[in-house]
Amino acid sequence: MNEIIKFLGTMGVPAILIAIITLILKIKPITFLTSNSLDRKLSSKEWSFSYLLTIFIAKSAFYSTILMSLSLVSYKWNWLNNWITDTLTIVMGIGLIIAFYWLQYIVDKKKRYVPNVDWKKNLISLLYVSIYFFGWLIFFTLIIGVKAFLTYYENGDILTLGQIGLIFIVTFISSMILPIVYKPLSVYLSINKEKQFKVKIEEKKWYLLYPISKEEYMLGNKPSYIESTQLKITKKEELFESEFDVIDTL
Repeated sequence: MNEIIKFLGTMGVPAILIAIITLILKIKPITFLTSNSLDRKLSSKEWSFSYLLTIFIAKSAFYSTILMSLSLVSYKWNWLNNWITDTLTIVMGIGLIIAFYWLQYIVDKKKRYVPNVDWKKNLISLLYVSIYFFGWLIFFTLIIGVKAFLTYYENGDILTLGQIGLIFIVTFISSMILPIVYKPLSVYLSINKEKQFKVKIEEKKWYLLYPISKEEYMLGNKPSYIESTQLKITKKEELFESEFDVIDTL
């Protein structure tokens, strides 16, 4: 890897770009893409954090691209630029915040979306889900995307590539909240099922929690550290010699 960085330096690649490439090479994106749940459970805290951070940034970039697209389409619409739209946006924001906490309350109670025999109830549930998902996108488009574009467009000038780049940065930073507000929705829809691993040691079954060092792992009698009432530290050799039971949890 050092040879690659040295080569980039001799080619006159800017230092910032070299730093970004170095970071990408260090976090091993191919390893992230091909890793499975057990790989992540057995990996170090630093590696796990890097993985979660990479996924978080990828989601934010995806949402910011959608926001940019919606903003590009709508920022010239004069009917959006009035006090009525601003008032409705505030009301929408309050409603979405209430919906977020309500949805969080539902998932905390272990309630999940289950297709019902009654198609009307299914339709109503999916309608609520759609309103929640697209509502946040529309809300951020109106309060961030459209406003950001209008900052440069107020004189009717054509936007430069640099201005669009600055708007994307602002939109990207703002969109970092979207993976957070969408998390209870994905849990409710059972989209992100997390695999837990049970291991039998000394005739007792434990859940694999996380590594505490390169050679030791924390085990618990429940899927999470907070829920566990019994904990056990085991050596890597003992853990790797055991068989794992795979369990889907949320």
